[in-house]
Amino acid sequence: MDIELVSGLDVPFDNGLSALCWDTDPELFAFLFMNDKDLWSRLFKVEWHAEFGIYTANEIMLALADNRVVGMLSCFPGSTMAPRFDAVFTRFAAALDETTWSRVERGFEQMGWLFPPVPDDAFFVYALEVVPEARGKHVGRMLLQHAEIGARQNGLKRIHLDTAANRPAVGFYRKLGYEPLVETRLCRLRDGETVPNHFRMVKDI
Repeated sequence: MDIELVSGLDVPFDNGLSALCWDTDPELFAFLFMNDKDLWSRLFKVEWHAEFGIYTANEIMLALADNRVVGMLSCFPGSTMAPRFDAVFTRFAAALDETTWSRVERGFEQMGWLFPPVPDDAFFVYALEVVPEARGKHVGRMLLQHAEIGARQNGLKRIHLDTAANRPAVGFYRKLGYEPLVETRLCRLRDGETVPNHFRMVKDI
């Protein structure tokens, strides 16, 4: 499989990209967006066309095979985490009615307890996903190598990432030198929902 890494700016927007994002952590996305994939797709489209945030086309790296998206990476310096989320929340609040935004906002408040802070001196892989048929073909490895290049370009020597502790990706990250730093969980969720335990994994580069 020949893989090409391209900026999100080089790929027309497609709702399949929002589904790929959802698959990075499906239980968490279901919790945050009330298991409403259409809601997330609407918000993702807003984010994709924004200039600064988490899932903006100008900062997403995509892996293509035969002109089809088979992988996605969102990564950035940890020092930019707070302003990125501020920008995202401003857009979400503007795009949603008050009741829906209130529920989404409460979910993100709880997510803040699930994930440890990212140090300013670390590079953060916020999201990495590879479609099932492309796994085992070094797509994820190529995307993480791109993240390591980004870290070095920013003068950073550590990479942090989060992943559900029950995902097969944990073994993949271990093979590439990432080690769990802490395991976290949410105990009190609305409506009896569940979110799996998560690992913060770290690699020195």
